[in-house]
Amino acid sequence: MAGPYDAPATYYDTATGTGSTLKSQLHNIIDNHTVFSYGAARTILQITDQDPNDSDRMLLVYDRTSLDVSAINPNGSIPGWDSGVSWNREHTWPRSRGVDSTGADNSDLHQLRPSDNGLTSDRGSLNFGGAFGSNGGSYGTVSDGGTFWYPGAADAGMIARQQFYMADSDTQELELSSGNPGGSSLGNLDRLIEWHFAAPADDFELRRNDVIYDNYQGNRNPFVDRPEFVWSGFVDQQND
Repeated sequence: MAGPYDAPATYYDTATGTGSTLKSQLHNIIDNHTVFSYGAARTILQITDQDPNDSDRMLLVYDRTSLDVSAINPNGSIPGWDSGVSWNREHTWPRSRGVDSTGADNSDLHQLRPSDNGLTSDRGSLNFGGAFGSNGGSYGTVSDGGTFWYPGAADAGMIARQQFYMADSDTQELELSSGNPGGSSLGNLDRLIEWHFAAPADDFELRRNDVIYDNYQGNRNPFVDRPEFVWSGFVDQQND
């Protein structure tokens, strides 16, 4: 029986291949989506990342803090937004790692998350890494053959699926790599795969994916809907 946040029955009908063929097919499914501005995300993220237990609050990335946005600038031009004092818009795939600051990737809601300013600054442009459950399940930098950013157990799987999506997205040639790469390649792919299978999508992530599809961009994150695509696209490219 279909769940409340499932993709339409025919959404992935053309995703029939394996390996690079599958990735190309998924790219064609998710590209050319409706693009909202980076500025619009100041309001939209309050809806996509709404706390499921309280509609006046939203959940921040990396620590799942529940922030009361109803109390932030309630009578201002953008209720819930105070010019980045209380929270900001985190590029989970950093701009400095290849995201076009003027293209669709810059404001793609499938990768943008609301964040605490201090955590955004601490993460900077570090690659993601660390064994699932690192630091007792909290966020922070870890040594994993280098300095990496561990997003916390609650967000690790979701972060992984957001990076898989970005590697298949619209405007830039973004790549995921093993180890601690630099430039427009982001890592650590091996840890992202580990997190993906260790932490399946929860209701918060499933709802978020569906809201972005239904209300905003008109596209979905395939790796949320169909987690098995990760294996064929990023692990064993001969296996479906």
